[in-house]
Amino acid sequence: MAWWKKDRALLDLTPVEYGQLTDAQANALKELIQAREDRRARYARLGMMCSTLCFVVVTGGYIFLVMEGHNKAALILLGTNVLTFLGRFIKARL
Repeated sequence: MAWWKKDRALLDLTPVEYGQLTDAQANALKELIQAREDRRARYARLGMMCSTLCFVVVTGGYIFLVMEGHNKAALILLGTNVLTFLGRFIKARL
């Protein structure tokens, strides 16, 4: 079995194997699957919060630089981040 599939070995049961489990084992397996999904959701929410914070910081920095008269620096700050965001968004969708 490949190393990246070892953590899924317990979760990949056939219907026959699942039917042979006792109620306690079946409940424990359901709780294990639920905990795994909760962990994934937690990491997804954390990533969304970090990206939102980065967006707010970059936008605030852009506005500050424009107000202080540093238009070229503001354009570089916003332009590189927008292009990076678009590039990663497109890669994620492909």
